[in-house]
Amino acid sequence: MADMQETEILAREAQLVFSNVEGWSMSEGSLRTWRGTIENISFEIFLPRMFPKVPPVVRALRKVSHPNIDADGRVSLRILENWRVEYHIYQIILQLTSLLKRNPGNRQTPSTTKQTTPMSSSAQYTQNRPIFPASNRRAPLPTATRTAAGSQAISSEVAVMRKELDKLKEEVTKRDEELTHIRAKEAIGATGTSSYKGTKTEDQVASLEAEQIAISELMVNLDEKQETGEISTIEYSKLFKKYSRDLFILNKKIEFVQAKQ
Repeated sequence: MADMQETEILAREAQLVFSNVEGWSMSEGSLRTWRGTIENISFEIFLPRMFPKVPPVVRALRKVSHPNIDADGRVSLRILENWRVEYHIYQIILQLTSLLKRNPGNRQTPSTTKQTTPMSSSAQYTQNRPIFPASNRRAPLPTATRTAAGSQAISSEVAVMRKELDKLKEEVTKRDEELTHIRAKEAIGATGTSSYKGTKTEDQVASLEAEQIAISELMVNLDEKQETGEISTIEYSKLFKKYSRDLFILNKKIEFVQAKQ
């Protein structure tokens, strides 16, 4: 049960990332590790086992001289220092992006070279000579080709991940509906409606009322998910129409059964 809840949480976080930010993807297909680039700096976000009770770990993947990034690459952000369980990964990415746009820092690895003696002219030429000889000015072009191919591969990977997330979301929605229906039936029993052996009509009404409570609760949960951005507008509209139709049919059934008494 715990593993299933954990997967549901991570899947929802993935959906929120894909819906709210661009340029981030799961590392090696793991829902716990995300990588992306901001202002030409690559970052990694890792979700510990106790997430969301504990904050993610954010670090830069190369040395950066910045007041919010320590020597080991660990990133310090207000959202991480004041972490709450209702916060999400995409909010960390947005805050990190805003920080680096305001204060990009020094993106070069700090120099540690100290010269104790003057360099000879030949040594200076060796150090400062061009990386590519003049006859090979077109050498960088293959890199651009590889970058384009890499972008296509990433796009394909993201498309596959989206399909997997859609499947997970469908499973989560179905599970939510099943659990809500069970809780509603238990609630009907707890109120005493089913504590005695009533007539067949009364049993039918009690069963229908349990379904009615379950669907009403699902609609409330649906509104909350839409407000927090857990589902898209299209998904919200689709489920809202389904639940509204089911609720209408149930109300008609209850009226019909009660009219027969």
